[in-house]
Amino acid sequence: MNHNIIASLILGAALIVTGVISTGQDRVSPVWQAAFGTIQVSSEGTAKSVPDTTIINAWAQIIAAETQELAYTQMNQTVNAIKDILKKAGIEESKIQTQNLSVNQSFDYIDGKQTPNGFNAYQTLTIRIENKEEEIANSILDAVSKVPNIQMNGVDFETLATDGVYSEARKEAITKAKAKAQEIADASGVKLGKILSISESTSQYNGPIYPMAKAESMDSVWGGASISSGELEYSVSVDISYEIK
Repeated sequence: MNHNIIASLILGAALIVTGVISTGQDRVSPVWQAAFGTIQVSSEGTAKSVPDTTIINAWAQIIAAETQELAYTQMNQTVNAIKDILKKAGIEESKIQTQNLSVNQSFDYIDGKQTPNGFNAYQTLTIRIENKEEEIANSILDAVSKVPNIQMNGVDFETLATDGVYSEARKEAITKAKAKAQEIADASGVKLGKILSISESTSQYNGPIYPMAKAESMDSVWGGASISSGELEYSVSVDISYEIK
């Protein structure tokens, strides 16, 4: 028999004996993508938490102020009004943050010519309401929405301390991964060995709440607002490689 054929048969037998059993999220990984003699599994664990922080996203908009200085003055009046609302609610001034600020001259186009039409000013604001009851957060949201020159851009929620909730999700993910690996080992007639490698990724999602109605003023959308924070879901995904004994 040709020596090349014999060598190929021996190599093929070796691959069958020492091949890899590998699974991910309802998928079987190709043999050549994993180390020989391992079982690879992926799993996800989740945990929920009641948020303790409400984040208001808004922007201040000044249109056609007569001068650049007046645009800044009106902008500052708007932001100071929000700061007063937060101060009365016992929230530090540091919890309001400017993301973007711009002041530009506005022009009208008449008969193909540019005609100056005052100055426009924009400022994006993020307002954090931490460790306050939902009723207080709603009252602040309502008050902010009624400040002149303010446009609301949605609400987010957040949990300040996430170590515990991620730990809970991580334990669930690892427990599920180990059970999956053991099931594969039992079905394949092999013994599950020690963990060779492990990696994880985390995520959290609770989509922002946006005003859904169209209105001439934001007061009619957010005025008297009642927003429920619900729960945030946190997840941990793990990829674990086990040795085959």
